[in-house]
Amino acid sequence: MPGSREVPPASPDAVDLTGSTARELDAEFARAMEGPSAPREPGAPPEVDPDAPHGRDDDGQPLAPYGLRNDGRPRLTAAGRPSRDSRSRTAPSGSPAVQHGPARPASWYEEKLTEFGTQMWLLIGFWSPADAGALDQNLQPMAAAWAKGAEADPTIRRAVSWLAEETWITALVATTIPFAAQISANHGRLPERIMARADQEAQRAYLTEVTEQKRQLVFSQMAGAEAA
Repeated sequence: MPGSREVPPASPDAVDLTGSTARELDAEFARAMEGPSAPREPGAPPEVDPDAPHGRDDDGQPLAPYGLRNDGRPRLTAAGRPSRDSRSRTAPSGSPAVQHGPARPASWYEEKLTEFGTQMWLLIGFWSPADAGALDQNLQPMAAAWAKGAEADPTIRRAVSWLAEETWITALVATTIPFAAQISANHGRLPERIMARADQEAQRAYLTEVTEQKRQLVFSQMAGAEAA
């Protein structure tokens, strides 16, 4: 028809956009527009055999690349807990420990134990002469036996060395002996071979007078401070 445009015939190679072909294209387009699918959630981790955390060999025996623990199970890592003997023994913070040297001859320990026992004998004698006498009769054999023990056993050696090398123990006993002697003399219990009875009475009277004078001085100072 003049003035009208005729639609040219379809090419034999053209795609048929009708029917099932069109529906397939629509479906493909819809899937493309949905984007990538959401990632799948990871499943539960596989169970680990506590007796064979590294797996088993062909014979079914647990693999132990890091060795075995004390209970026979494979170690989980190469770093194991140090044994009791290999752990460092350190003193608590702020209180350095006395470093005791190697074992000494038994005679050295016996001498130190005898010195310490003699000091204790003097101190105990002020309160209980009978107990001091028991210590005196047994001091030498005990000192010899403990000295041999210190020479052979580290635990006994540390105890004996502590008594011998800690100077504050000797100072404590040495300064307590004169005080104990004065107390005993005040009550007339000091043996006369150490101090005559008359001297003990004189010491008691002197200490009583000095104490009364000092108390009066202290009381007067306290009264003056309150008045001010």
